[in-house]
Amino acid sequence: MKEKALFVGRFQPFHIGHLFVVKEMVKMGYHPLIVIGSAYKSHTFENPFTAGERFTMINRCLNSEKMEHTLIPVPDINRYALWVEHLESLLPRFTTLFTNSSILQELFKEKGYEIKVPGYYRREMCKASKIRALIAEGKSWKEFVPQEVYTYIKEIKGEERIRKAYREV
Repeated sequence: MKEKALFVGRFQPFHIGHLFVVKEMVKMGYHPLIVIGSAYKSHTFENPFTAGERFTMINRCLNSEKMEHTLIPVPDINRYALWVEHLESLLPRFTTLFTNSSILQELFKEKGYEIKVPGYYRREMCKASKIRALIAEGKSWKEFVPQEVYTYIKEIKGEERIRKAYREV
C-alpha cells in the first residue's frame, strides 16, 4: 500500500500548477490526499466555486490522467494552533505534506511530518487569483487550467459567476 501524502488548497480553480504538484506526488510514489480547503465558501470573487464543484473539477481532471487520488472537502477552523489536529481527525493517516506555504510547512514540521516543497510551476500566471482576474476581465485563461477544468467551468457557467462577483467587489 502506498504512503499517503497531503496537498491542501482552495483550488479556486484547480489549475495546471496544482496538477503539476499532484503529478509530482504520484511520480514519487505517494497516494495524493487532496484537501479542498474553505469547503463552505462559495459564490464570492475569492471563492467562486462550491466544494462540490471543486471536487468535480479536480476529480474529472485526475481521472482523465488516470491518477489515483482521494479528495476531501474540509471547512476552515481559523486556528493555526489546531489546524494539523483538525486534519488528522478528518483524514486517513498520512506521512508527508506537499506545500509551498511557509505557514503550513512550520505547522506540520512541528508535528513531525515530512515536508516536500514542490516549487511553483509558471507562478506568474498559474495563480488562481490571476486566473479569476483574467476571467473577470474577459481575457484568455484556458491555457492555465487543465482541459477538463475549463470544460466544467464552462458547463456550470462559472465565468458568469466570477464576472458577477468581480463587479460586486
